Amino acid sequence: MKHFIRLFTLLVLLVSITVFSACTRSGETKDCTMTVDLVTEKDGSSYTVRNGREIRSFCVEDGKVCEVKITVKKQNGKLDISIKENGFDRAIYIGKDLPSSLFTVAAEKAGNYTVLIEAENFIGEYSVEQSLSP
Repeated sequence: MKHFIRLFTLLVLLVSITVFSACTRSGETKDCTMTVDLVTEKDGSSYTVRNGREIRSFCVEDGKVCEVKITVKKQNGKLDISIKENGFDRAIYIGKDLPSSLFTVAAEKAGNYTVLIEAENFIGEYSVEQSLSP
């Protein structure tokens, strides 16, 4: 019986670690309160509705430029994305209620940056990808 309890405890611990680390993508995400609800219609079709926020961070080294590629495929709802230099009040990009789009924002100064993604009843897909220039 003790063996079963230890095994069960280990299983619960592993599941908890997996669930709580679900927001982490390559060590970039600092905070994630984004909820994703799957909605199934009577005809069998389904879609996801996102609400909440996700905060990511990245660092740009001296002499480098980080290209931030933002892709939005919006069907409904609201999606806001902003990119801010840490330690400064200056945002290098602010996008409110973004439509379906694909664009790139350049982070040209060395330092740490924060990406804030906020969704309100957002139906669709989005991605924010960073790549450093050589």
